[in-house]
Amino acid sequence: MVALAALDGTACLLMLSLGRHAVGMLAPLAVQMDALTQYPPAAGRKLLMDFGAGQGYEGQELRSSLSYLLAHYEQMGVHFDEVWAWEPRPVNQSTYWQGVPPDVKFRLHLYNTGLEGDTTSPAHPIQYIKQNVQAGDFLVIKLDVDTQSVEIPFMRAVQADADLRSRIGEILFEMHYIHQDMPWFIGYGDGISYNDALNLFHSLRHEGLRIHYWP
Repeated sequence: MVALAALDGTACLLMLSLGRHAVGMLAPLAVQMDALTQYPPAAGRKLLMDFGAGQGYEGQELRSSLSYLLAHYEQMGVHFDEVWAWEPRPVNQSTYWQGVPPDVKFRLHLYNTGLEGDTTSPAHPIQYIKQNVQAGDFLVIKLDVDTQSVEIPFMRAVQADADLRSRIGEILFEMHYIHQDMPWFIGYGDGISYNDALNLFHSLRHEGLRIHYWP
């Protein structure tokens, strides 16, 4: 069982009564409204980090998360100044870049490597965020690498560090857990319960972080 932030009894009962749809929904109304008044941001850089971006950009597989996110945020008026993409599976560099639009190529940094589980490592993106993302910047993170030993330490670091959270505008996270509704998570969500997932999302939203379940 993964130890995550606890909720009071009322919140737990509310989540259980709502069922699986509670993931990504629960947060004090004041927190939600305050977050919405700050979105999209008026100043600062717009930054996107996609962990688990796919082996192709567009057309080589069912629409990649990266191409989807860029188009989705563009529709909401957010044009990312810089984009980082990590993909641990082999990527054909020539084919990949052929599918990337010209206006994206000069903003995109592609890393064909996985993330390590040690978030304190100087090479971990969390350390880059803490050192380089400034107040006023708007950073979006999508985390879906199908590896608990990477994802859980990443989210624990976010949960434990208020300064780190203040540098993140929005997180989209596919948290793998064991539940009858998610049979395809077998092998990925071992040791994590449905309530663990609810608790994590609720606690981070309670702290004012915009976090959504991906996809």
